[in-house]
Amino acid sequence: MSTWDKAKADSQEHFCIDQADGDCKECARVERLIAAGDQLQAENERLREALKEIADPIAAMKKEAEQQGFKPDGRVIVEMAANPQWFREKARAAIKDTTQ
Repeated sequence: MSTWDKAKADSQEHFCIDQADGDCKECARVERLIAAGDQLQAENERLREALKEIADPIAAMKKEAEQQGFKPDGRVIVEMAANPQWFREKARAAIKDTTQ
């Protein structure tokens, strides 16, 4: 269990009299923090995936070609991996996804 999952589990154990009415400010704050944490965790996962693709561009390009129904050509993929534009596009797309 990750540190974030442990913190969420601990925060969900909070109990108060006002919770049933939805008036507890602490409950509302905890819910906002959990939502923000979930969003950051998802963003972190997307950025990590982009970094994995950038770190191993040949495997990423082969996977992308197969997903699009193409048979990956090793020579072409190696040549594409030498092109810095692919890396820029991956990095920019990952950054764009996190700012929306």
